[in-house]
Amino acid sequence: MIRKLLRESMIIVSICAVLAACSTSVFARTEAVLSWDDGEPDAYCGYPEAIKVAVWFQAPEWATSVVAVHVWFGGEWSPPFTVWLLRASGEWPYEPGLPGSDGFASGPVPGGTWSLVSLHDPVDISNPAHFPDRVFFASIEWETQAPDGVGVDTDPPVDGKSLVSNGSGWEWYELGDLMIRAVVSDSTGTPVELQTWGGLKSRYGRSRLPN
Repeated sequence: MIRKLLRESMIIVSICAVLAACSTSVFARTEAVLSWDDGEPDAYCGYPEAIKVAVWFQAPEWATSVVAVHVWFGGEWSPPFTVWLLRASGEWPYEPGLPGSDGFASGPVPGGTWSLVSLHDPVDISNPAHFPDRVFFASIEWETQAPDGVGVDTDPPVDGKSLVSNGSGWEWYELGDLMIRAVVSDSTGTPVELQTWGGLKSRYGRSRLPN
């Protein structure tokens, strides 16, 4: 009887090990952080100079979604803001177009360091009609004045992939590279609290698409 119980226990343990391996395989995914800055802010760009800022990105061929955005804010605290993933519009190299999803509201968050906004609904960028050449824009929009704004890397070379808006169209920002980064993934799923982002999520809400 004891031998039988031990044998059944070993079988159960083996099954659990197989299931754990399958679970790890299912949720394993490839991620990459896209950026233009060198990680050191030399200046800042914010409201009222710009109500919105954005950075141009082109995802690698394997990437199908954007799962998070990193932002370096100045000052002690950043006021509330919304992260938008914008579609590409026009012709190459494209300009910011319509939102690719609802906005991700966050803040206030501490300044002087990187803040991570994990997108609870990853934005699918696999549709070439909305994201031609896998180009998208990660954008920050402030709800109130943010004089310190987003960090700017002014060290050469300036890549020319940053844009600013005072509410009436976009202009390419030539003074440096805005310190906004995007995390892309080869999965559009949302495994619950993956270790990659668990414990690092910013406090976020949900904003509706503008009219």
